[in-house]
Amino acid sequence: MLATNLGYPVDPLILNTLFIRGGQYVNKDELQDDALAKMGPNDWVLVEDFNYASIPADLSKLHSDPGQAAIIEIDFDHNPNDGIQTHFAPVVSWDGTTLLIGDPWYGSVDDFTKHYGTNPAQTILKIFRYRHAVPVPPVDPCADLKAQLAHAQDNLASLQAKIKNALVALQ
Repeated sequence: MLATNLGYPVDPLILNTLFIRGGQYVNKDELQDDALAKMGPNDWVLVEDFNYASIPADLSKLHSDPGQAAIIEIDFDHNPNDGIQTHFAPVVSWDGTTLLIGDPWYGSVDDFTKHYGTNPAQTILKIFRYRHAVPVPPVDPCADLKAQLAHAQDNLASLQAKIKNALVALQ
């Protein structure tokens, strides 16, 4: 989801294949913390990570600075008593109360509590903060409106020319 949002469409199957080919898995199905940073032409840089496997997660670390992205590792069934089934999801937003994640398992952006319980401090095992090494060009939110305005101005100029010609013809 993060890569796709930055103009590099990748689905989970492709990403898994890249991780396998790149030798990023350890212990059969666990990724190294800097696995994403090692993919592609060094597009991603691991800024920091926080391990909460044995302590409650510091939820203030979910916040990302502009140009950064946070990814969480969670216990999929949010029950630490039956072992840990790891799952990863990017943080879409965190306002200090509501945690929205882009969940690749469900293919949607959801409130964390919808699938992973009401105690994210217990369920979050790690928080990773990445930044994209290649600057992303800013998107002009008015680009469509500017194009429509230019088209309307062209139409207006054409109509003005026709009116002028019609007035000349009437004289």
